[in-house]
Amino acid sequence: MQNNSRKAALFCSDNRAFESYHFTHLNSLFGENMKIMMRNLSRETTESELLDLFKAYGDVQYCKLVMDKVTGKSKGFGFVEMPRVGEAKLAIKGLNARDIGGNKIRVKKAEKREESATN
Repeated sequence: MQNNSRKAALFCSDNRAFESYHFTHLNSLFGENMKIMMRNLSRETTESELLDLFKAYGDVQYCKLVMDKVTGKSKGFGFVEMPRVGEAKLAIKGLNARDIGGNKIRVKKAEKREESATN
């Protein structure tokens, strides 16, 4: 936290202005959180099951299982965002290729989405 406070002080001469922010918010301001993608999920895996899997490794800021708009069923992939990179890396290492719901899931750092060029 002390390191983040010093960074915050660079942006605001009054460090007390940042006291009300949570540690996870400071991390998001400085880009220290990590977005993770999971693939090959069983169609029966729920968002709360995913959340529980990742909570075993640390705090989870965001968890989203991608659902088909027409059928309302899982598309077999999802995203999690964790505020601490170290915990996120441990989660990736611990969960990648693990059997969940009868499927060997794939877990990796999410790639930044490239925007398509429009002419």
